[in-house]
Amino acid sequence: MDNHVRTVLNSCFSYVSPSKAPSPQIISVNEELLKKLGIDYWENKEFFKAIFSGNKIYDGFKPYAQNYGGHQFGNWAGQLGDGRAITVMELELPNSDKFELQLKGSGQTPYSRFADGKAVLRSSLREYLCSEAMHHLNIPTTRALSLMLSGENIVRDMFYDGNPKEEKGAIVCRVSPSFLRFGHFEIHARNNDTLLLKKLVKYALENHFKHLMSKNNKFEEQLILCFEEIVRKTAFLVAEWMRVGFVHGVLNTDNMSILGLTIDYGPYGWVDDFNLNWTPNTTDLEFKRYRFGEQPNIAMWNLFKLAESLSVINDNFSEFEKILDYFPKYFEDFHNSNMSKKLGLQDLSKNSTFYQTTYNLLQNLSLDMTLFFRFLTKNPLDALTEAKIVKLSYLDNIGAENFSLFNNWKNKYIKLINDQNMDDGIRRKIMEKNNPNFILRNYISQEIINELENGNDKKFKEVEKIIKNPYSNNIQSEYITKRPDWAKNKAGCSMLSCSS
Repeated sequence: MDNHVRTVLNSCFSYVSPSKAPSPQIISVNEELLKKLGIDYWENKEFFKAIFSGNKIYDGFKPYAQNYGGHQFGNWAGQLGDGRAITVMELELPNSDKFELQLKGSGQTPYSRFADGKAVLRSSLREYLCSEAMHHLNIPTTRALSLMLSGENIVRDMFYDGNPKEEKGAIVCRVSPSFLRFGHFEIHARNNDTLLLKKLVKYALENHFKHLMSKNNKFEEQLILCFEEIVRKTAFLVAEWMRVGFVHGVLNTDNMSILGLTIDYGPYGWVDDFNLNWTPNTTDLEFKRYRFGEQPNIAMWNLFKLAESLSVINDNFSEFEKILDYFPKYFEDFHNSNMSKKLGLQDLSKNSTFYQTTYNLLQNLSLDMTLFFRFLTKNPLDALTEAKIVKLSYLDNIGAENFSLFNNWKNKYIKLINDQNMDDGIRRKIMEKNNPNFILRNYISQEIINELENGNDKKFKEVEKIIKNPYSNNIQSEYITKRPDWAKNKAGCSMLSCSS
């Protein structure tokens, strides 16, 4: 129970109480999620605020922080754990769904290392909005229940350049069926704690993969089936990120969920000008390990590390390798399916080379990914002219060679559309469901942060509504434009650091 930073051995978690927030102030509560969880807010607002600011512990519950390790930027980092996240509640709903509720930014834990366990408004708001934006884009993710100011200022060095400053402290409550990560299993494997590793795997099987358990299956067989599902879910998740141009930014093994959820919203970003080599993470600038186009390969590398850890209690590593070999095929199938829907095409295998051609077009002409695909959704194909392409591009001068590339692509695309036997109305509806009209671009989030820090929540409330229906045609035009020139290199509007 002693809450001091330390190496934790022989334990999956540590009991710890949240720090008191001096003067909590609710910025937003997710009413849709409140209803799903059956939590009463309006009748017990002060009680809610006390629980989800960390100022009160729910009767009978012992808050805890979880122990995990991880590979960061390809290197084993040792013990990491919940350095500023504390689970303050577990819920089981009448339909038997279970959820963990974590406060992020609620104070120091045994895993805080050299940090204070607190969070600032900048990062907390980004997680609150983006996790909900991803949910409504139909992408697997953790969710956010509430966002509060803590009533204290926190010192952060945003760019690690020796210029720290005070920022408003904040606490976000995030919700998930589980926060188990690859790193949970890695830490015990690295510590050669096979008994605890096996116990944790059994917990995961019984609580999150129960459908794989059978009286006829031995534990080793259940473990292999579990790993296969994790591989498939991870491939699906990354394909979904690629579908909407989302870049996680810090795909360390401790930021990978065993349930195939998007977890830990740090220096993430959305592709504006299409670039497979773009990373939103300033720490990743030199090697670009976590760049947009590399996400499938990194996910597979992380799965390999999970397989290494699990093989400690099932020494037949070749079985894990066989499953892992399917990852590229899983991803390709999911990705081809997504691209076919984005382009309104039917034959996945036949058109796979055209999908790559489309990527080449987007990158060579520096086109805005979201606006380009949405334009194809809304307009007759002959409306995509050279003049329109100029407006969708971030290049100052496209050049004759690129116009030729565009026209060749367009002619091929129109032929593919005309050759397939699909009602045009149905085609457009499929495309509309897979090409968002709105994404939470970094510069929009930064504008909201700037306004909130000055006590203005107008833009925040507007975007909070928009993210709930990102495929709608009825979105204000100011939110469906290209990234403005002033935001390209402005702090927080394109790239970010891990400082939060």
